[in-house]
Amino acid sequence: MTNSPQATKLFIALVNRNNGNKLIHAMREVGAPGCTRLAGHGYPGQANAHYNVHDVLFSLLYGETEPFVEAAATVCKKHKDIKLLALLANAERATLSPETPLKESSVKLIVSIIGSGKAKGVMRAARQAGATGGTLIKAQGTGTKEDVKFFGLSMVPEKDMLLIVAPPEKAVAIFSAVNSQPVFKELGGGIAFALDVTDLQSFNVDNAFEDWTN
Repeated sequence: MTNSPQATKLFIALVNRNNGNKLIHAMREVGAPGCTRLAGHGYPGQANAHYNVHDVLFSLLYGETEPFVEAAATVCKKHKDIKLLALLANAERATLSPETPLKESSVKLIVSIIGSGKAKGVMRAARQAGATGGTLIKAQGTGTKEDVKFFGLSMVPEKDMLLIVAPPEKAVAIFSAVNSQPVFKELGGGIAFALDVTDLQSFNVDNAFEDWTN
């Protein structure tokens, strides 16, 4: 029996709404094993309304990643209305606690998963530490045996998933500020982790940080 291949990269794309399917189709044509699409909202304060609502795409990639990035670039060249920020992060490991220091040599994707309505405080702390913005995704917990049941149905908690792309010179401060929030000290309050971004590209966008994370 052979072991399943290990994913080498997590491909994440922020695409202006209603354009995610075009990118998914292009990536499947070059061999992407699958893709998850979520609805994301740029956190309040973004300058350009085109970026306020995103399709957020996640795909685990195996082996060479260049064909997928090239496919994304080709789609954006063909469709000038598509605004895309694409990044690749190491999928082998994640930094799960502030006790494990971040290396300052690369862009980081800082991910916070917390109770619904808690993202505002986390984002405020991140901004004070130098973050220019983030993308908020509404999510749900997967449910456990201990979940409250109502008429036989499990009531699973609503979650906020906050994505912050942080430049190297600010990543450590932002990650520390996020982890210092009281919500992460509460039992079951949430988790925050950071992924190394190994590649970051924007298509049909002049400045990835200012246009997507302001």
